[in-house]
Amino acid sequence: MLAAVVQRLQADRAELAARIAERIFAGERRYAESGQLTGEQLRGTVDENLAAVLARLSGGPGELGVARATGRLKAEQGIPVAAVLHAYRMSGLLVWEHVVDRAEHEPRLREALPRLASRMWHIVDEFSEEAAVAHGEATAEQVRSGAEARERLLGALLTGTAEDSERLWDLLRVFHLPSSGTFAVVSAENPGRGGDPLPRIEERLRSLGVNSVWAREVEAEVGLVSVGEAGQQRMLDALGERAGSRVGVSRTFENPLSAPDALREAQLACRCLPPGEVAVTRYGDQPLPLLVAKLPAASRELVGQVLGPLLRLPRGERDALLATLDAWYGCGGSTPRAAGSLHCHRNTVLHRLRRVEQLTGLAVADPAQGAQLYLALRAGRIAGFSGCE
Repeated sequence: MLAAVVQRLQADRAELAARIAERIFAGERRYAESGQLTGEQLRGTVDENLAAVLARLSGGPGELGVARATGRLKAEQGIPVAAVLHAYRMSGLLVWEHVVDRAEHEPRLREALPRLASRMWHIVDEFSEEAAVAHGEATAEQVRSGAEARERLLGALLTGTAEDSERLWDLLRVFHLPSSGTFAVVSAENPGRGGDPLPRIEERLRSLGVNSVWAREVEAEVGLVSVGEAGQQRMLDALGERAGSRVGVSRTFENPLSAPDALREAQLACRCLPPGEVAVTRYGDQPLPLLVAKLPAASRELVGQVLGPLLRLPRGERDALLATLDAWYGCGGSTPRAAGSLHCHRNTVLHRLRRVEQLTGLAVADPAQGAQLYLALRAGRIAGFSGCE
């Protein structure tokens, strides 16, 4: 009886292939939007798969190579694996609907439906699995074929510019990153002159059991790191070991599609450090520098308004006054400790502080006025103002 069903489907194959192709185009937008697949090409692919499915349904070997070829082709055309699997499910459903319609008028066909259902959906699952495996292999080959493609694909994930989020899930698998878990984004400033801000960081993290993927941009090297539940400290230690410039780390997050927001956090964290400093900082660890980094225009105005008279002094005098002010605040307002750190007499410290007060009109020890001086000094360091760094 099953042979009779297969024979009937073989007779209707051309009609079925056309209807399946039409339904795929209508029900799976990624096929229609790929721009690399005509209706005729899709009908041909569907017909090849349908012939192989029917051969397997009739008890023959059924060439699974057709499914593998389909999976690879769709990966090359940029169609995500989820869309391919959806197309196989729609195809199986349409074939089943076709048989049920015929069975209403043919009692012998109705008798074969229970056995047909079990056999047919098992075969559809086989073909889907083969196509998915081949799709993953082809996607991996694409990504590994060159650093440029890898960086472009990662950039799409980190900036949120990818056209299709499902394509990103494919990429996560290629990068050996989970689709959920605990992640962080890292932004390491390029030191210039061809220097590497984080030499061999991906290899180092992998040795610690932490998977990551990295891309080199014009201004920074950025990475998506799967830190898991216990890998965050290992990641920070590795970054500290390899850092050759300013390195910012985002807060952790669970959905990889939140990476664009995390990238902005990592970039802000990086800017919390003064230019030229070699260190690692996490977003939120330094609230005051973070405020300055978030408001660069207002921070520059603050520096000019508060420290302008100092910045206009001859370089030697300017640097001495700013260094003294920085040391005094760094020592908690202790003149003897500041003098010790500067290797000068305490009276020299007091003289310079008075000079700062004369030029700015602000008292260094007054809580409100001193806060303006301290914030302007920090903002000047982060912005790289001459003399503040």
